[in-house]
Amino acid sequence: MKTVLQSDEGRPVADYVRTLERAGTWLTSQQRSDGSSGDGLSLWAYYTQPMALRATGHPAAANRCLQHIKDKFLLEKGTMDVKRDGLEGIAYAPGWTVVNAHQWERFDISFPVSSWIVGLQDKETGAFYSTFDDAKRKKGLLEYEATIMGGHAMISTGRLENAQKVGDFLIKLHKSQPDIKNNYYFMWDKETGVQTDFDEKLAMFYVLDKHKDLQGYFNFGLSISLLARLYGATGKREYLKLAKDHFDFVDACRGTYNSALAHKLAWADAILYQMTGEEKFLRGAKKVGDYLIGVQKKDGRYHYKEIVPKFEDQPLTANLDIVSQFTTWIAQVRACLK
Repeated sequence: MKTVLQSDEGRPVADYVRTLERAGTWLTSQQRSDGSSGDGLSLWAYYTQPMALRATGHPAAANRCLQHIKDKFLLEKGTMDVKRDGLEGIAYAPGWTVVNAHQWERFDISFPVSSWIVGLQDKETGAFYSTFDDAKRKKGLLEYEATIMGGHAMISTGRLENAQKVGDFLIKLHKSQPDIKNNYYFMWDKETGVQTDFDEKLAMFYVLDKHKDLQGYFNFGLSISLLARLYGATGKREYLKLAKDHFDFVDACRGTYNSALAHKLAWADAILYQMTGEEKFLRGAKKVGDYLIGVQKKDGRYHYKEIVPKFEDQPLTANLDIVSQFTTWIAQVRACLK
């Protein structure tokens, strides 16, 4: 992979460096000696912190956070104490926990949890069920975000066969799109297939309308990142082709680069660039990274206004997760720049 200097295209590298420094300072300022960041916080306050602490150069803080995750949320046989924070399926936050723990070689966390969540994977489709009950019944909603983070967890811990089943499911989902020129549907039901009928309040998780603003662009960040990693691990070009198809779809959508809802695309497009060397992917990653830098506050936090309109209303758990994610994606772009 080559690096390119983008100082004549948007923000200079120095902006990326300052942003990472501010975010790392804020994140470590929230941490207590036991690795916690407050009283009674759920897994959703911690599951993405270790990767941001890695990106900003704070190894001791990352290890304290991981130890807190293990002590507080890891139960018997890899089961995690996780409460759903929205529509995301049960495997979503634990999947991220696996990826974060494995980066720091905390195999005492990553392997038990990955062994647990693989039980949520449907053997026929390769996707991950939304709930424990659905997994036991072997029918119901196969949730998109949980499926992809399940796939990331599998590839991180070397379960390539399970990870490829997720990639193959994404190919099947792609081929089953009923209106791909205008809409991309993300959810799948074990019995009825692609879900095109849903509560409009949850539309962001179910469909991306190519012609509307403020869509769930992050869904393609999840898929592109996994497909690019699968291609890197297996060399199978069908995964690379679909990653590029997903990039082309979301790149052509209205409003993609004018919203923090695209945040995971910075990460995903940078990985795709690393795998291919094609600069259009780095340009896409940097456009998202530049936007995210623009919503950072002086104290290191970011305002995710599309989700929480008033910055002062962003709760601590959300701030910890937002800082952790946005910072990691910015660092991924920074790694590709001179």
